Amino acid sequence: MKISVVIPYFNSSKTIVRALESVNNQTLKATEIIVVDDNSRDKALDYFNENLIFEKYKIIKIITLEENKGPANARNVGWSNSTGDFVAFLDSDDAWDIKKLEIQSEILKNNENIVVLGSNSILNIKKAKIKDSVELKINKISKKLTLFKNPIAIRTVIVRRELEIKFNNKTRYMEDYEWILKILNSNIEIYKMDKNLAYKFKRDWGESGLSTNLKIMHENELKIIKNINEKKYIIAVAIGYSYLKYIRRIVYSVMIKKMR
Repeated sequence: MKISVVIPYFNSSKTIVRALESVNNQTLKATEIIVVDDNSRDKALDYFNENLIFEKYKIIKIITLEENKGPANARNVGWSNSTGDFVAFLDSDDAWDIKKLEIQSEILKNNENIVVLGSNSILNIKKAKIKDSVELKINKISKKLTLFKNPIAIRTVIVRRELEIKFNNKTRYMEDYEWILKILNSNIEIYKMDKNLAYKFKRDWGESGLSTNLKIMHENELKIIKNINEKKYIIAVAIGYSYLKYIRRIVYSVMIKKMR
């Protein structure tokens, strides 16, 4: 079983080593790590050469893009150039639990019907010890519930390489949410493990990165929801809930700024 890891890179020199270390330390080793440099100022190739990263992580391949087109396009480029049976996604500012690939690959090997598999993840600001559920449960993701909240973070996802539904290259914000809903809207099932297998080190919105632009995030979320084939009243409720989330995020962001 060969696994390709795809990591979009955009001015990520401060966090990329942490992400690479979490891949390198896996109990089940990846076949390749594809880092896609999305036309960064701190060029990945230069940074890796200067810091001898290729010597430590020998399975790394770097693809340098001439134009910045966002994480969706970067993931698609890495996916298209992968050689593994499975593709696992990781962002350059996130990290994995040491057993992530081993646990997920075992589930995929024993369940050929599962095409997309994710897990829980935790905000690891204080590097708190992960607490897992006693019994490992695998739940099918509901399209209706996903309209209200993205239940699965891209940092946790592994897919069978042959999955034809790719990210929308034109979407820069909420591209992972759009991809998840597009898969569910195509009647392909997505499963999520009730186990923490990944770490994030900042909140999904309101801090550094693309997600700081809350207005554009909200506008994209509305477009994504409206394009889903679902009952009109469910879409209407989901749109209303999206506005409530937007207000809550603005209030939270203002509070954070006042605390700094």
